[in-house]
Amino acid sequence: MKHIEYTFTLEARDVPGMLVRITQVFARRGCNIQSLNVRPEKQGQWSVIDIDAYDVPRPDQIEYQLEKLIDVNSVGVHKHTVKG
Repeated sequence: MKHIEYTFTLEARDVPGMLVRITQVFARRGCNIQSLNVRPEKQGQWSVIDIDAYDVPRPDQIEYQLEKLIDVNSVGVHKHTVKG
């Protein structure tokens, strides 16, 4: 069985509660997050967040909703096919 996995890469302001607002977008869409990685950006006020999720019904809608969050600077989506 093949799964379609998506990696959402965001640049977001490093402020309290930002990660909660981002993960709520996935929860409202009924998506499980497979892995999440947060690393600080060089400037210190921004973080890069990588979120892996699989079998996402509407990745374009999640991308759109993430872009609407106030402290999100950019969003990228990469699609992968995973055998399993």
